[in-house]
Amino acid sequence: PQSPLYIRASAGLGWELLWDKEDNYDAPEPVHSKHFFHGFGWQGSAGVGLEISSSANFFVDLFYNNSNVKRNTSGKTDWVKSWEEINISGIGIKFGVSIVGFGW
Repeated sequence: PQSPLYIRASAGLGWELLWDKEDNYDAPEPVHSKHFFHGFGWQGSAGVGLEISSSANFFVDLFYNNSNVKRNTSGKTDWVKSWEEINISGIGIKFGVSIVGFGW
């Protein structure tokens, strides 16, 4: 008999985006700033799925995301091009329902 459980794996490449809001209350006057970071990244995942209907599956995946996103800060000086970079690599867990086929 076919089990309703199955093993799943995926990998992907993409452009990652990060919006950052900073509040600095240590300055003489509070400083509030927003920054936008972006950069190339990849992600790999593996997990288990459970068939809950003919067109839907519940899944739990462990994933690894690898990316360094950056922003240009050269507006502060006219003669030096500089970047600010944040490493957003790490592992995580995701779960959800995937809809497949819709009977097509």
